[in-house]
Amino acid sequence: MAKRETSEHYKLVPTGLVENLRFRRNLVLMAAGQRRIQQDLWKMCARDLLFWFNVFVWTKDQRLAPQGMANHPFITYPFQNHALLTLSKAIGHHDLVIEKSRDMGASWMALGAFAHKWLFYPDHSFLMVSRNESYVDQIGNEKALYWKIEYILDHLPRWMVPAFDRKKLHLLNRDNGSLISGETTTGDVGVGDRRTCVLLDEFGAFDIDAGKRAISGTRDVTLSRIFLSTPKPQGFAFKEMRDKCRHVLRLHWSEHPGKNRGLYHTEDGELAIDDITYTHSPGYRFILDGKLRSPWYDAECERCVNVQEVAQELDIDYGGAQHRFFRVEVIEALAEKATVPFACGELVHDHNASPQRFMETLNGHLILWVTLDQYGRPPADRSYGVGVDVAVGTGASNSAISVVDYSTGEKVAEYLNPYIDSTDLALLAVALCRWFKGVTGPAFLIWEANGQGRQFGMEVLKLDHPRIYYRTAEETTSRKVTDTPGWWTSIPSKRMLFDEYARALYRHDYNNRSKAALNECLNYIITKTGAIEHNQAIAYTTMDPSGARANHGDIVIADALAWWSMRDLATNDTDEKTGNIIPVGCYQWRMDRLEDQRRKEALW
Repeated sequence: MAKRETSEHYKLVPTGLVENLRFRRNLVLMAAGQRRIQQDLWKMCARDLLFWFNVFVWTKDQRLAPQGMANHPFITYPFQNHALLTLSKAIGHHDLVIEKSRDMGASWMALGAFAHKWLFYPDHSFLMVSRNESYVDQIGNEKALYWKIEYILDHLPRWMVPAFDRKKLHLLNRDNGSLISGETTTGDVGVGDRRTCVLLDEFGAFDIDAGKRAISGTRDVTLSRIFLSTPKPQGFAFKEMRDKCRHVLRLHWSEHPGKNRGLYHTEDGELAIDDITYTHSPGYRFILDGKLRSPWYDAECERCVNVQEVAQELDIDYGGAQHRFFRVEVIEALAEKATVPFACGELVHDHNASPQRFMETLNGHLILWVTLDQYGRPPADRSYGVGVDVAVGTGASNSAISVVDYSTGEKVAEYLNPYIDSTDLALLAVALCRWFKGVTGPAFLIWEANGQGRQFGMEVLKLDHPRIYYRTAEETTSRKVTDTPGWWTSIPSKRMLFDEYARALYRHDYNNRSKAALNECLNYIITKTGAIEHNQAIAYTTMDPSGARANHGDIVIADALAWWSMRDLATNDTDEKTGNIIPVGCYQWRMDRLEDQRRKEALW
């Protein structure tokens, strides 16, 4: 919870609504026509931001109009006291990221802090930035930033308001020279200016180009930038600033006294509720998802359109705001059970992809969750599958290989390298298939054939690897196999691939031991077009420990492909009644596959 901070004069102010209104009225009446009292109050307000807010600042909320309280005094909660003092310390000194749930009063507080400096401190210069001019300055638009500042000024006593000049995107305090300007992201934000502080409001709603321009354009303008937003699907720039900024203020709904009454959470599937008693409507049900909740939160969840809106407006959940494909609670539970690899190193092979030996190294690209035999090879009493995602090899993203044990459903090896080209990757992949040789021969190989996968596939064919995946009509019952090698990705086929992989993880059919690979699943989102994408693949690049400049979740693709090969391409089936081998692709084999799929869907 927020710190219960106070200040010099604020502790004199009553916080109850009726008492606060009476206190405000009495001070205003006392100061009317009394120059000395006005000067004393002016000094008290200049020294104490919280005192000024709780005695002189008003706000507006149309939702309270039926109660006659649309215009009401801004009486701060403890978490807002902390937020205002944090804002005050940041202005003019350092950057501050404010991540918030909706309806926490954050914009009013940030603008009030600007107005306070503008009123009481000379020669301060502020810049307010939003993605659209109507959100900065538009007559009658209550969402506009200038509208809120003018509302605050309009409700101050006349003796407190200085002489000022007001024009479009411009507010100058003529008495002390302080200025508040406004801009949008359509141009070069702040270039050439020098500012005390810059506010970037709803920064998460800036698209990637606008976000980059705003960050770059304001870097030399000021020492102090306020990045304020709820998480948004397109808010990659906001998330990056949040991740790297030293000063982050989090305003979560659970700190708000009007929202956290009856606060509860779930632990190990059991409900934990505080001592507050409350009622709920008929049909109300608790959702035991491990999150912090309250009756207010549950009601808001029912009003939200989808889980994406819940994530961005309530939970301050960046991945969820982009509508994560994988269920967070399942992936996090699996990641907690992930195991440390048994070995790390490189597979040495010759130019014909014949494996020579495994060489352990501290920072090797190949990690193993399997114990090698006395000859330095994986166990040969089982079968294996190998999934590959192919990158360009320039460091932009990882080429990835995943190896799965068909007999146990366990991931036994993982390879990540952002700098290996498709030819060398093909040699290594075939060498791994031959190294992971089991009862059915070398491991089965499947790879994403789009893009760089074409060159990879050509190299695999040159090496004459006998067990590879050929393009299949997966959407049909017959699953007709073509003579085109590799898995070809489209929006429908990728969705099918990820659906199967997600089911395998949720039902524990596939034991992925790699914590990093599991965590990478949480970066996959469903876009507005229905495509499944890694969030960094549609943003600008960042650094990751493997050396890739932009991790696009390649290991997740490799894992999903490895599972797909295991699903029904691992070996020929055996008829339980006759003991005869059922060849892959025959009518009985296809009918068995269809029945298996029906059983899976029923369980799912």
